[in-house]
Formats: sequence, C-alpha cells, structure tokens
Amino acid sequence: MGIILNTLMSPLIGPMKGVFWVAEQIKDQTDAEIYDDSKILVELSELELLLDLEKIELKDFEAKEDVLLKRLQEIRKAKKNDSV
Repeated sequence: MGIILNTLMSPLIGPMKGVFWVAEQIKDQTDAEIYDDSKILVELSELELLLDLEKIELKDFEAKEDVLLKRLQEIRKAKKNDSV
C-alpha cells in the first residue's frame, strides 16, 4: 500500500520537497552573509581610514565605530553559541 500511495502522491510531494530545499538553501546563504564578520572588519578599517584622512569627525567616527563593534560582538557571540 505504501508504494502505491507514494506513487500517487509524488506529483504533489515532489515539488513541495523542491520548494523546501530551495528555502533551506536561501536560509543558509542568508545566515552566512548575516554572520560574516569580515564585512564588519572591512567597514571598521574603512572608517578608520576616513578618520585618518580627516573626512569625518571624531564624534561621528566613535558613533559609527560603536555600532560596528556591537554588531561584531553579536556576530561572534552567535557563532560561539552555534558551535557549542
């Protein structure tokens, strides 16, 4: 009975499995980009360069740096929790 049911249901179940697979791939890619700390490190370097070139004021630098450092801390904490 299982083989017959699987055969009859496969036109419905097959596409649903494909949709779930695609959704899982999108989620994995999104997580990889969200938790990529290298982008934050590049932004911090660029921000420091702008300060060195006197393109931004120290007050603006510190505000933006705080935001980036908090985000970096959140990413590293999330990575640490995932690996435990």
